[in-house]
Amino acid sequence: MSASRGAARPLQTAPWLLLAFLGLPGIAVGGYLTYSRLADQATACGGIGQCELVQTSEYSAIAGVPVALLGLLYFAVISLLALARLRGAPG
Repeated sequence: MSASRGAARPLQTAPWLLLAFLGLPGIAVGGYLTYSRLADQATACGGIGQCELVQTSEYSAIAGVPVALLGLLYFAVISLLALARLRGAPG
């Protein structure tokens, strides 16, 4: 019975580890866009669009809070909750 329980553990932790890992790019992009917005710096776009237009539009903030900051906080919280779930997973 313990052998089946040991085999189930990686299957139980893999989704949480993946969720925590996938939050990292969201944290990086959200952090970069928040910094560029608050520091009034140009945003590197890589030739794929008009990033400055998006960053400075009236829709780039909700109640004065940059949407990029909300995204940063969202991905940070999701990653931290996934890591907390991994730490609290039954051994």
